[in-house]
Formats: sequence, C-alpha cells, structure tokens
Amino acid sequence: MLYARDPDWALTSRVGNRLGDLARLRGNREEAEAHYRETLCYSLQHSNATVALESVLCLARLAATEAEGATRGVELAALVQHHKATELSVRLVAQRLLQSLHAVLPAADYARAVAAGQHLTLDQAAQPE
Repeated sequence: MLYARDPDWALTSRVGNRLGDLARLRGNREEAEAHYRETLCYSLQHSNATVALESVLCLARLAATEAEGATRGVELAALVQHHKATELSVRLVAQRLLQSLHAVLPAADYARAVAAGQHLTLDQAAQPE
C-alpha cells in the first residue's frame, strides 16, 4: 500500500494543493503555481493519479483567472474531466470550470482546447507552459 511505503505521503499529499489555494486567495499566483506543481510532481512520483488530477484542476483554475490563460484552463480541465481516475467530486468541479470558460472563449477556440486537453497526459500537464 502506498501509505505504508512513505508515511509522509499521507500527510502531504493534498496539503500542497491547499497551500496553493491559500497563496492564490492572497493574490500570489507564482507561489500558488509552485505549490500545485510540486504536489503534482510528487503525486506522479508516487503513482497517485487521484491527487495528481486534483493538482491539475488547481492549475486549471489558476490559469483561468487570467484572460490569456483561459485556453490552458480549458485544456487542463478537459484532461481532468475525461481522465478515468478522476473522482466524481473533482470531475464536477472540472465540469463547472469548463462551463464558465465556455462563455469566455470563442466556440472554435473552446472546442480546440477541449480536444487538446482530452489528449494530454498527466506528465504533459506537469510541464510548465
């Protein structure tokens, strides 16, 4: 079992995303992104897709806060929504984010971003844009 091999994992798996949320709420985008990416990479190293997908969704929400990041937000949210390991609660948040971004982007751009996101891997999502 994953937690037996690395006891710290149980404590730190989702804490990084919550620290990122706090930084985002305080207006520190760079710090938030660093927390989300660190958690994503750590999750991938430990083969925990559940936490990795949550981290990708956090990055999608962060990207969506900037006008030029809306397309990347759609790509990342589409990855989360269509990934087989996504928990229902996370999938629903991704769906709501996609709906809100659909209103912001032109239809053709939105469709391209969704298609691109459906073909992304978690490893690709972990790479800074």
